[in-house]
Amino acid sequence: MKKVEQKSNNKNTGKFLIIKLCIKMGEKISANNKEFTAIINIIKNTKRYKLKKGSERVIIDGIEVGCQYNSKTNEICVKFYEKLDYYFHVITFLAKTTNGKESRETILFYVNK
Repeated sequence: MKKVEQKSNNKNTGKFLIIKLCIKMGEKISANNKEFTAIINIIKNTKRYKLKKGSERVIIDGIEVGCQYNSKTNEICVKFYEKLDYYFHVITFLAKTTNGKESRETILFYVNK
């Protein structure tokens, strides 16, 4: 658990993309929550530092899940069709710039009954 926490404290490892999640570290959420989102802010919006299309990824509890990216709102969204178990979970949102710089944001959250 401590290793996961240490890795999650390395917020926004990329210099050109900032990923902000819709939930906070340690937040308790309802088991009925079916959607998580994150907003990507591009620090230097030049051709060299644009978001690479298709580089957006979401990993939950070590398993990569499908996500959608909305280029108009800069949102990454992941939807669940099954309830998450009542316990702690880890979610990571990742994205890359066109020059290969990766940013990630990882948090732990708890699912309530």
